[in-house]
Amino acid sequence: MSEPESYNEGILGKSPEDYCDWIKKEENWGGEIELHILSIYFGIEIFVVDILTNNLYKYGHEKNFMERIFLLYDGIHYDSLVEAFNRTANESNDTTKFSVNDNGIVNDFKKLAADLNKKGKYLDLGGCELQCLVCGRGMKGQKEAREHALVSKHQNFGQI
Repeated sequence: MSEPESYNEGILGKSPEDYCDWIKKEENWGGEIELHILSIYFGIEIFVVDILTNNLYKYGHEKNFMERIFLLYDGIHYDSLVEAFNRTANESNDTTKFSVNDNGIVNDFKKLAADLNKKGKYLDLGGCELQCLVCGRGMKGQKEAREHALVSKHQNFGQI
């Protein structure tokens, strides 16, 4: 790890070496730590719009990068947000990077997240029914999933 003072055991929940080994495994997913690291590595701001809360989480904005990308968070997965030229245009024409000065697109993506929220297109891990995709055990909510993960070392869950 190139920034041991930023990514120490207190932040990672395990030693940096153990964390690096853990995150490389296919069954483990990244989150905020990895978004911050990727922002710095690629030299681009990453803004995440949360469907449930409509909060905007910003990674790399303190670095004065010139471009940003957007992700949409549904409570468990991140999806890229793009601006399409039109509905029938080839995806290669989509705008995937935006100027950090384009506040209009921030508002557009927050409105999209609010619309998706009204349609219930998010996962609230607090009370949903989950299943361990490793052993099949059913559980309710993030707390039970976390407890199961600690005991079993399983990290792959899906909504039932």
